[in-house]
Amino acid sequence: MLANATLNGDESGAAAMESLCKSYYQPVFKTICRDTPSEDAARDVTQTFLVFFVRHSLFKKADRLRGKFRTFLQTSLQKFLDDATRREDARRERSGMVMIPLEAEAEERVSQDDSGVALEFDHEWAMTLMENALLRVKKEYESEGRPEWYEKVKLYLPGNGGDRPPAYEETAAELKITSGNLRVEVHRLRKKFREALRREVARTVSAPHEIEEELQYLRQVLTGG
Repeated sequence: MLANATLNGDESGAAAMESLCKSYYQPVFKTICRDTPSEDAARDVTQTFLVFFVRHSLFKKADRLRGKFRTFLQTSLQKFLDDATRREDARRERSGMVMIPLEAEAEERVSQDDSGVALEFDHEWAMTLMENALLRVKKEYESEGRPEWYEKVKLYLPGNGGDRPPAYEETAAELKITSGNLRVEVHRLRKKFREALRREVARTVSAPHEIEEELQYLRQVLTGG
């Protein structure tokens, strides 16, 4: 999808980028929330940025050979916020308002927070991809007429069943299958999830070799490694 968006300047390219922006609403929103007084204001700024990003075809400036959409989007967001801050400072100067400079300690803290903002953005990015992948798998089960199976079997995915998911025998009895068949279904679900996650990552890169790099980074972000 990123390749389509950056290679094509037509409606299909814009539509592809708009789809990606919608997928990454949450990471952008969480980043903006850090320095915005209310969630309502953060939502307004988020919407303004994403509309600006698409309408001004910023995606055409993306380096499709590098292909990391999350990095490009994050950099574009930071520039957008910095420009907005400069405009607001200029407006205050014109109106005669006095700006109180930050103390040295505060300036150092702001600088140190930059890495924290980037990590938070990447964590939200990773969670968004995971949620999108789960939604893909859920839709597959629904298309098979087995939505209740998904709700039961997903508990055996890492991070979805809490510290201790139900015993296989318990869930097997609820689904009226054997424990052996449930284990096969869990294996099938995990495979489907890995494939869905891979497809989600593939949407955000332009070169196939970057898929594994991004998957590895995603695991690193989620595990804190």
